[in-house]
Amino acid sequence: MKRNVIAIYHHPQECGSPYVALVSQETGEIVEAVDIPSGYYSSGAVKVTNLIPVYSFTEKVNQSPMPTIENVRITASYRPNPNHYVFKVTRVADIREDKAIFPTWKATVYIDACREDTHWEYDPTKDTFLKKMSELGLNMTDWELHNREKTSLHDFLTQVFSSYKDYHLVNLLEIG
Repeated sequence: MKRNVIAIYHHPQECGSPYVALVSQETGEIVEAVDIPSGYYSSGAVKVTNLIPVYSFTEKVNQSPMPTIENVRITASYRPNPNHYVFKVTRVADIREDKAIFPTWKATVYIDACREDTHWEYDPTKDTFLKKMSELGLNMTDWELHNREKTSLHDFLTQVFSSYKDYHLVNLLEIG
C-alpha cells in the first residue's frame, strides 16, 4: 500500500544544499529527505567551438626555436583585428637555419584566419545531474537536458517524485 506524502522542496538561499523532504500526510513527520544535486539546467552541456576559415595568407617568420605548427609565432595575431578572427597555423614550410644569428630559423607559414562558431551540445556522459538522480532511485527516463530545459524545476520534481518508491505524492511545495 502506498503512503500519502507531501513533498517539500527546500532551496536555501545562503547555505545548505537543496533537498526534498517527504512528509507523511498521516503523521506530519519527515519520512525521507532526498538531496537534489546541482546542474538541473546545465549538467551535460558541452561548449563546442568550430573554426570556419574565412581567408588564408602566408607569412615569413624568423625565430628560435625551430618553427613548428605548435610553436610558431605569427605577427598577424598582433595586428589590429576588428573582426576578431582566430589565426590557425595550417602548415610550416621552407624551414632553414639562419647561421648569421645564433641558432635561428626562417620559414614560410601558412595561416587561416577563422571565424569561431560556438554552440552547446548535450553529452550524456557528462550529465552528472541525471546520473546522481538515478542513483537516488528516481526514474530519470526521458529527462535528458533538452527535456529539463523545457520544464520548470517544480514540474520536474512533481513528475519524478510521483513515482518514487512506495509513496503517493499528494502535493509538492517549494520553500526558499
